[in-house]
Amino acid sequence: MKRLHVNWVSTIILVFVIFFSFSPHCFSGSNSSPPTWLKKGVYAKYTFPSGHLFLANPTARYGIDSIDFSDGMFRWECVDLVEDFAKLKLTVEYVETRKNGEDLEEPIPRNLSTEVDVNTFNRGLYLQNGSLVGRTTLWLPANATLDTVITIWDVPPDKVTIKPTNTTSLGMSPQGTQPALKISSFANGTINGKNISLHGLWDLNTGVMLSQVMEHEAAFTALNITDWIANGVFEDTNIDLGPPNKNPEDPRLLMLISVPAVFVILSVLIFNHKRKK
Repeated sequence: MKRLHVNWVSTIILVFVIFFSFSPHCFSGSNSSPPTWLKKGVYAKYTFPSGHLFLANPTARYGIDSIDFSDGMFRWECVDLVEDFAKLKLTVEYVETRKNGEDLEEPIPRNLSTEVDVNTFNRGLYLQNGSLVGRTTLWLPANATLDTVITIWDVPPDKVTIKPTNTTSLGMSPQGTQPALKISSFANGTINGKNISLHGLWDLNTGVMLSQVMEHEAAFTALNITDWIANGVFEDTNIDLGPPNKNPEDPRLLMLISVPAVFVILSVLIFNHKRKK
């Protein structure tokens, strides 16, 4: 009987080891956990062959300039990290080819740059004067699940949340094809009374943005860009995105396989014990 008790205890321990070893989502995906990869010097760069943007301009007729561009680039880099805040340098470059409906005689290279502070716990993005712009989606919670409620905007009185569409997508990165979190749906909540949606892919392992429609990105707002309409490529980063081509469902599949296997082993142990009696 003592030996059977030991076998039972060993089996229970084995179940827990398997469960927690193959379930990385159990303690991940928190909406308020700072990313472990966010350190001074990390960066991400995205390129855009062509596109359209609206740039805030108080002197323009409607308060904005409508610009067509080529050779676009967006880059962010963490230049400092102090306690709960990361200082990011934001840079946008593009070649202006058309402005407010008129072709330019000569394309004009443009460069926009600023520094912002981002709360590493909730992704709140602040200007250097302390003004809250919004929540950035340059990264989202790592290892999010379908039940993870992600806050994408929280500027009183407006708060907007959304849930992942799926966690089994794949997205392109400089390090290969990555398991990706996909969001493509309307969010819960409004901004200035308007319904919004979020569409994009984020690396599942780290939460780093792979691609998205930059409709309400706080980083662009900080650069006075009110809208950025372009398809981009995640071109470069020094962030370790984790193993590529790994199906995010594999850990759960292994767990589903392993649990019945444990009970089979347990049955054999009990059978052998009874036989020896």
